[in-house]
Order: sequence, then structure tokens, then C-alpha cells
Amino acid sequence: MATSYERFWAAVDRSGGAGGCWPWAGPVTAAGAGVFTVRGRRTTARRYAYTVQYGDPGPLRVVRVAACPTPLCVHWDHLTVVTARAVALGNGSAAGGHGSAVCGRGHDLTAPGAVYVHPGDGRRECAVCKAVRRGDAR
Repeated sequence: MATSYERFWAAVDRSGGAGGCWPWAGPVTAAGAGVFTVRGRRTTARRYAYTVQYGDPGPLRVVRVAACPTPLCVHWDHLTVVTARAVALGNGSAAGGHGSAVCGRGHDLTAPGAVYVHPGDGRRECAVCKAVRRGDAR
């Protein structure tokens, strides 16, 4: 009998390679979210993929990063965590507030390290704006 890990990866199309999108090809909810069952408990495919690579995100929600164009992508490098509040306010999906390519002051948010994720609550912030506010950059 296959393990949960083996069953999960059997439902993922990794033909995009190491840096490309890995679309989920398994079951999907009516809302369009990939779902996966582990030890009798249902979870999202994104959450499982994120947990495999980074560990359990606890109460934070797992969403796609802004640069990822594939709604069902489960590539852990294309995922991030946000608070449930951010999701409710429309800031927690690639189509929501953190889906912009630039911050409100025009700084590029697509470069590596351009977005700072607060460790306590998963809030996202432009790293340049944060540095300017702290006096570390201009």
C-alpha cells in the first residue's frame, strides 16, 4: 500500500521542472482548491506540500505567491503563509492584495527577498519600505 507521501506526489504534475509550477491533478473542491486526505483527515494539497518542505504552518493559511500563475500549483517555492484575516480581507491569495507586482510606493515585489513575512502572524510587507521606515535604506 502506498504511503501518503507517495499518493500525494502521484497526483502532482512535476513536468515543469525544479523552478516551474507543479499543478495538482487530484481531487478539487467546488471552490477550486486541491484536496488531499492524510490518515483520514482532509487537508488542502497546498498545505500538505508546504508542510512536507517547511513543517506545519499552524494556524496560518497556505496560499500561492503573486508570481505563480497556476491556481492549482503545489510547488513549495510558489507557496507562502498568511493569516486567516489577510485571506478574509482579500490580501491572502495571488489575486488579492499581496498579488501585486509592486508595493504602494512602486517597489518591485517579485524579486527574491522583496517581501518580508512577519514570523509571528504571517503579515507580508515590502522589504524596502520596511528598511526605509527603520532607517536602514533610502
